Amino acid sequence: MKLICLSGLLGAVLLVLSCGDDRPPVAYETPSGGGKSSGGKGGSSSVAGKAGDAGGEGGTVAMEGIEVEITAPAAASDPNTDEVLVEDDVTVVCSVKAADASATVDGSSVVIDVLGADGEVVLGQDDKPLTATGVPTGEANEYSAAFVLTRVPTGAVSFRCSAASVDKASGGKDEVATFIDHGPTIVATFPEVDSPHALKGVMPVEFTVTPSPLTDDDEGAEVTSVTLSVAGALIEAPLLAQDDDDPTIYRAEVDFTDPALFKEPPPEHTSVRVEATNARQPKAVTAVSDYAIVVDGKGPEIEFVDPSPNATVHGETVVEFTALDSGAGIDLDTLELSLTGVAAPYKYDASKPNVWTKTGNNFKFRFDSLSTELAGVAYQIIVSIRAQDRAKNLTDGKVLVLNKDDFAPSIDLDPGNARGMNGQNVCSKSYDPLYDALSDLAQVSVSSNMLRAIVYDRTNTGSGGDVYYMSGTNRNSVRLYVQPDSSKPILKDTNKDGICDDLAQDDFKYVSLTALGRDGSLEYDLDGTTAPAVAGVCQLPASPSTPSSRLCNNTSDMYGVVQHDVGTRGDEPIVYALAPAPSGFECTGKRWDLSSVTQSGGVSASPDGWLCLAVKGRDNLGNIGVSRPLRVCMDDPAVTWPGDGLPACMKGAPPPSCVLGCTPPPAIPAHVYRN
Repeated sequence: MKLICLSGLLGAVLLVLSCGDDRPPVAYETPSGGGKSSGGKGGSSSVAGKAGDAGGEGGTVAMEGIEVEITAPAAASDPNTDEVLVEDDVTVVCSVKAADASATVDGSSVVIDVLGADGEVVLGQDDKPLTATGVPTGEANEYSAAFVLTRVPTGAVSFRCSAASVDKASGGKDEVATFIDHGPTIVATFPEVDSPHALKGVMPVEFTVTPSPLTDDDEGAEVTSVTLSVAGALIEAPLLAQDDDDPTIYRAEVDFTDPALFKEPPPEHTSVRVEATNARQPKAVTAVSDYAIVVDGKGPEIEFVDPSPNATVHGETVVEFTALDSGAGIDLDTLELSLTGVAAPYKYDASKPNVWTKTGNNFKFRFDSLSTELAGVAYQIIVSIRAQDRAKNLTDGKVLVLNKDDFAPSIDLDPGNARGMNGQNVCSKSYDPLYDALSDLAQVSVSSNMLRAIVYDRTNTGSGGDVYYMSGTNRNSVRLYVQPDSSKPILKDTNKDGICDDLAQDDFKYVSLTALGRDGSLEYDLDGTTAPAVAGVCQLPASPSTPSSRLCNNTSDMYGVVQHDVGTRGDEPIVYALAPAPSGFECTGKRWDLSSVTQSGGVSASPDGWLCLAVKGRDNLGNIGVSRPLRVCMDDPAVTWPGDGLPACMKGAPPPSCVLGCTPPPAIPAHVYRN
């Protein structure tokens, strides 16, 4: 309200009430010998007033004003005798009319406000002021506005109605004071909103209920009843009890597995509802506290993504998995991963990105299978993951079995004899698995040299195991290398264990070898001398058999191609040859013209003597293997030596070692393979 002194008015001071930016001022004359102030029923008022001539004498010239009266709700000053508001919504009805025919009510100026105990307009939903333009009710001179009072605190509340005339020269207002009662005050202590709880076990509940008096002597504020329900189940005494020392505190214990309370397990999103009623007359008020909690009966769901079950690992390994709990949510402080042989589990730690990474529900854990912690693990690493959700439900536990593969393939250009074993575990006769391929110390010419190799992948084994897993040979990695200068090595030792394990230099010329798939048939007969049974491996056939024919339409030197005898990878080839053709007489390998690697610039410059050959390959985990050198004596017809024209290697010159201060890898001994 602002006080404006108008000079020139005779015997009067005019007060102008500002009712908001969009509402016209409502003027009330304060009598000073002239004018008048009138109050209608319920505190209604009208205004007489006119802005007279500034220089005139005497009192203000009166004009009849606007009569405003709130007819609903009724005023209340004593909650023990008067009826107060007990509903969350109220409709304020206001009668607005001109005091006489000299004034006309501006219907659009009727404004109704809700005022708090401090006399200020209170805020309602969405923090908007509880102010509304009056809407005609259909009755003569009557306007109304509806309000939701849920955000108006329990206690005193007032309603104000104001209006102005069309010419804005006069106006009026009315206020009605009463009380709003929302019932007793309920404060939930436990459980908290949206808090997680296990389906199994007892959940404590605690809350307080206190009266909310409208005045110091308000008898209707007394709490008369309190009820608790969880997931719709009524929790009554003796499960619900008041504290002995403080009766405003209520406690209960709720067992979600109690069939007397819950015929079915409560849903994941379960309601906790407290109702408290007071003694208000003529209508009691019930306050409600209703909120949701999470009831979770399952632990986190954990699924391994990579590696796959029974995968082979070597060195740095990344275990990828998802961990999800749609109910209570995972408690990351309880997430841990255990490895066979490591005493303490690895707890999830976001501060160690070199070990743990997390993207959403996806987790990755890194470890080294060659670490000292896992040195005592022979062949099998068991990965297990445990976690709790925030309701303390434990996961059922997920286990992933991994297999160590720290061994490179065994490779040999001149292996021991082989025997085949068919699907009935019958042994074939003994034979050279590479047939007519060059053997160690062979004498050769430059061209038409058949070279094959056995590449037999190995893996870790241990006591008590009967199935072992290997990564398998990387079939694109098998290459045959040539050292044309026999005075220099083809192999060296890189890890200083005394065994040759790699090529002596990186620039040897080479050809790639290709795997031969299992093919043909071997000779099986009853001869216990040439084809004896092998205890625990293969047995004698029931009847003799002979191979049908040699491979490549009977043009190859091979009758059958064997494969790896460990069947956990399906058909694992072990025989490799140079550029075999899909069909035709080269289906088991092409013969090699050594001049392509021993001659330079198209001019015969071969050493015409000892050559060193070796095969290098790796498995699918990167374990590198090399063969022992194959030493061959080459007689190049283009080179004529003095005397008999033969190279020294053909006249008793000792073969070279082809190695640099290390022992060559062992030969592959006689073995039983699958055919």
